[in-house]
Amino acid sequence: MRSFLFFFASCCLAAACSDGGAEPAPDAGVEASAPEAGFSPAEHPPAPIITSSGGSVLASPKVVVVTFSNEPFASDLETFAQTLGSSSYWAATTGEYGVGPLAYAGAVHVDAPPATTMSTDALESWLASELDGTHPEFPSYDPSTIYAIVMPKGAGIQVDGAPPCASSPAYHYEIDSGAQHIVYAAINRCDPLFGLSGIDYLTAGLSHELVEASTDPLYISAPAYDGPAAKYTDWNLVTGGEVADFCTPMNDVYFKPSDFPFTVQRSWSNAAAAAGHDPCVPAFAGPYFAAVPVLPDTLKGTYYGQAFTSEGVHVALGASVDVEVDLFSDAPTDAFAVSATSTGADLGFAWDRASGSNGDVLTLTITRKADAKNIAGIDFFEISAMLDGRVVKWIGAVGN
Repeated sequence: MRSFLFFFASCCLAAACSDGGAEPAPDAGVEASAPEAGFSPAEHPPAPIITSSGGSVLASPKVVVVTFSNEPFASDLETFAQTLGSSSYWAATTGEYGVGPLAYAGAVHVDAPPATTMSTDALESWLASELDGTHPEFPSYDPSTIYAIVMPKGAGIQVDGAPPCASSPAYHYEIDSGAQHIVYAAINRCDPLFGLSGIDYLTAGLSHELVEASTDPLYISAPAYDGPAAKYTDWNLVTGGEVADFCTPMNDVYFKPSDFPFTVQRSWSNAAAAAGHDPCVPAFAGPYFAAVPVLPDTLKGTYYGQAFTSEGVHVALGASVDVEVDLFSDAPTDAFAVSATSTGADLGFAWDRASGSNGDVLTLTITRKADAKNIAGIDFFEISAMLDGRVVKWIGAVGN
């Protein structure tokens, strides 16, 4: 599977595909404040940590912007690429993983894509041929360079054989071209999507892919930060697993920083997650809060023919099971509301209480109404904590 922007289509939960309500005003780069005297965040299961599989990140990444004729946002895209690496956003999302500032390595304007609709293999063959040394308009191959390809309106890339935009609007990957491992990102014109269009759509998608292409550049041959420990396969499969993927369920994921004039996407911070703060950085001002299910069981499932295990809870078909849900925050809050959703109608949910605050323990009764349809053996669900227009989500799983 390729590394996607947003969600795997087969796993997208109903609540995660909406905007989740009104968005509070962002305050880019805000550090989590120390808890008030006498306040302690309640005990709760820890957030996932995205681990490295041992591959290298791009310590000194570069970006080349590739656009086609009559691209109305060519100038904006070049400015975005020229200034992204020096922004506080870039440092906040990549610095802890060993990635340095993103450098601008130029722009290439091509008359037209090789075809109106093309497969990923065809795109990769075309890009490799453009980097064979006979096309001076393309900067020379450099293993630290990410080639960011912006498809024009009316053209698109078929990702994993699906029509453009039917699977994912953007992705990053590597091309194994002999001694060269070419890192690239590509974005289809699927806007308006998630409330974004035009340059906002493009820079939001490209920020996601550039962060991930820097923290996990050789996705196949030598993966780096490509997913959490096996215990958290539920998070991995629902989101996609990489650092930007992990924040896509949140309703406030896309924003325009106060010190950067382009829309970007928040990304997962292991450091913030381990400290019990908002893991999606740059963080909003104010307390972080969440409702976390206690998942005591190990589930077995199959995805694309591959067996996997995940945290979760055993629920027999037609039966119901009570699940403990721990509420916590990193500073005092008013009571926040909770809800649970799942794909389709496989699961039913009932709460003993619909709201609470730090230290409260709720009971969520999960009823399994049907067998999972998306991934053999497992159904996924999301628990949402909601306060003042903000929605914080936590992922869980139910299986045999």
